[in-house]
Amino acid sequence: MPFAFCTREKLPWTEFAESAEDGPTSRFCQKLAKKHNMVVVSPILERDREHGDVLWNTAVVISNSGAVLGKTRKNHIPRVGDFNESTYYMEGNLGHPVFQTQFGRIAVNICYGRHHPLNWLMYSINGAEIIFNPSATIGALSESLWPVEARNAAIANHCFTCAINRVGKQIINSAETVRVFTLPVKFPAGRLCWPSAGDSAGKFHKYLLIAQRVQAIPSLPVTCFPESSSAGLRAAHQDFGYFYGSSYVAAPDSSRTPGLSRTRDGLLVAELDLNLCRQVNDIWNFKMTGRYEMYAQELTEAVKPNYSPNVVKE
Repeated sequence: MPFAFCTREKLPWTEFAESAEDGPTSRFCQKLAKKHNMVVVSPILERDREHGDVLWNTAVVISNSGAVLGKTRKNHIPRVGDFNESTYYMEGNLGHPVFQTQFGRIAVNICYGRHHPLNWLMYSINGAEIIFNPSATIGALSESLWPVEARNAAIANHCFTCAINRVGKQIINSAETVRVFTLPVKFPAGRLCWPSAGDSAGKFHKYLLIAQRVQAIPSLPVTCFPESSSAGLRAAHQDFGYFYGSSYVAAPDSSRTPGLSRTRDGLLVAELDLNLCRQVNDIWNFKMTGRYEMYAQELTEAVKPNYSPNVVKE
């Protein structure tokens, strides 16, 4: 589907919201995961029918057995320009879960969460060896940050990070057809991948597939878009901006793969030696020297309404 809410409207995008556990996207990916012996990370717009139809920005993790292993929800909601996503869904309430898969311990830091170093840190503290960052971000806003943030997170947290971005320009006209994301690519068996695949011959050597696509089929007709938006009575978006792709994988020793194209669909295959997480940790000991108890005490005070910053003056 197109980037949700790209027209500033809730409809028709909220009609795509679904259950994380048994929605059509999860069922589709479960079949692929089991058939191809792969772990699937599937970002969706989640509708929580058991709790008042609350909407969440969610990533579902599906085991290579075909079972839904669990889900994570977006912790940090942007309020930056037209990315005012607090209008549409809530901040995540599941913390920083890490999923033990046959191919390693993985976590998903959704989109805007990459700008928050503590978000990466908590996934690492919980034991993540690979942290995925599925994103939809545009050039004018964040492209200068893109090569730095996930790579820095890999170094600081002794883990692999996978920066994944949408690619291309999306134009929505008044009677547009919404295209549903599929991945018509054959994958070798046993691969750990986003958004739907990855390969491992053993415990420590992983193959990782990252895919970015401009459009996909099949198509679903939807109602016409209004000419104005309910978000501030501004003209509804028809062009959200250019999604610059450039997906890459970064390692804890600061190395990284080349990025995928800014303009075209792409598939990135990377082999990961998870021993590197432990080896780099043994060299630098960032977690041993992190002084987390000191920061925990200071942050506990800093969030209080009567907090006074520790500023020394003459």
